[in-house]
Amino acid sequence: MPVASALGGIYLDGDQLVTASLTPLMHHEMVMSHENSDNLANSMMLAAPAARILPLWLSRYRNYNSSQWGAHSTYVPWELAQQYPHLIKVVDNLFVNPDLTDITQVYYGQFDISCNFGLHLYTRFLRKPLPLLAASKWKSSLGRMWRKILFGTPDIVCPEKSLF
Repeated sequence: MPVASALGGIYLDGDQLVTASLTPLMHHEMVMSHENSDNLANSMMLAAPAARILPLWLSRYRNYNSSQWGAHSTYVPWELAQQYPHLIKVVDNLFVNPDLTDITQVYYGQFDISCNFGLHLYTRFLRKPLPLLAASKWKSSLGRMWRKILFGTPDIVCPEKSLF
């Protein structure tokens, strides 16, 4: 049995944010969310120790093709979730909402993430690095979130004064 399935835990991509307590999901053996209607997002996953779906998923990597990583990483878990719904809880798209097609709303506009458990920022598609302090002044959904994380309030604050 793979080490990961023996230990369990929470996996997050480097550009995945947790936006709400995960406690309501902790009683499930494995939790993932949709990214699109025909796949699951692998940017945020919760697994209990020895989650039974993980060895099934790992076995599908025997025919891994690195040029089609998304097939193994996102479509296979959705197929498994349909075959074994008692082994994996799918929470709609509440880890990845909005998906890549609408992520600009988070960066530059307003997108309601209040029902989300997470938010995938898809930073690999950004043309420039994201400066956190500058982003904290944005009047967008992401700006509000950064202010809440960095300063404890979604309101625009003077970062220099909050350091004292």
